[in-house]
Amino acid sequence: MRRVLETEGFVTELFNTAEAFLASGAVSRARCLVLDIQLPGMSGFDLHRHLLASGDAIPTVFVTAHEDLCSRGVVIKAGACCLVKPFPAETLVKAVSESLAR
Repeated sequence: MRRVLETEGFVTELFNTAEAFLASGAVSRARCLVLDIQLPGMSGFDLHRHLLASGDAIPTVFVTAHEDLCSRGVVIKAGACCLVKPFPAETLVKAVSESLAR
C-alpha cells in the first residue's frame, strides 16, 4: 500500500501499531489514515475512537480481510471508507483521494 500511494505522489509514514503512531507525534501531521482494523494491541477501531475523543478527526480509510467488520457502526458513523483485502491499487488511491477531499 505504501508503494502504491507514494507512486501516486502521497507522502506516507508507516507504523506497525496504533501505539507507535500515537507515540511518534505524527498525529499532528496526518491528513488521512489508512488503518487496518485488526492491528496488534489497540485495534484500528480503538485508535479511531481515541483520536475522535482527543479532537483529532483525521479522515480514515479502514482496511480489513474480514468483510463483516466493514459493516460495523464505527465505520458507518465515522463516514469512513472500508476496503476489503485484497483490493486493486486504484481502489486504494481513490479512497485516499476522496477522504482527503472531504
